[in-house]
Amino acid sequence: ALTIVFGRAGSGKDFLTQTFGLKKVQSYTTRPKRPEEERRNPEELSHIFVDSFDSIKVAKKDFWVARKNHYSAEYGALFSQCENADIYVIDPMGVEMFFANLVNNKQKDFAKTIKVVNIRSPFYRRMYRMMSRDLRSIEKRTFKDYIDAYKRAWTRVKEDLKLFKNEKIIAKEFN
Repeated sequence: ALTIVFGRAGSGKDFLTQTFGLKKVQSYTTRPKRPEEERRNPEELSHIFVDSFDSIKVAKKDFWVARKNHYSAEYGALFSQCENADIYVIDPMGVEMFFANLVNNKQKDFAKTIKVVNIRSPFYRRMYRMMSRDLRSIEKRTFKDYIDAYKRAWTRVKEDLKLFKNEKIIAKEFN
């Protein structure tokens, strides 16, 4: 059965899937690859990177379970990607959209088998993880690189404050 995982930026969602060797839904995105993603094989990535969602061919019986703009890029996944996966990492609003799209496309039985998990992590650990990920690709780091990494991480934290206002409600509602 599929488990939907959501959590704030840097909370350890990808770490969880890698540690337990879970088959993750590779959602589509229009965001640029991060430097560390450039060096990985496509099957090791969390996303399938596309220039536009218009280029994605959706089979007749398939449908988008989630599709939205987030952090200035588009993200989405098709039902066919979820059928044989163990885990789907998504944001809180995507959880609601996911279930609504399943119900609207007559997949209530599939929806009943899904568990929803909210990953939580302390603020300082999330900041450290985001900054470390950001700085990993820079060989000779300057003080400015650390300041810039801090600013980008802090921006994500502020965006998460808005996005995760109802995170406890979402986890309870769907389990």
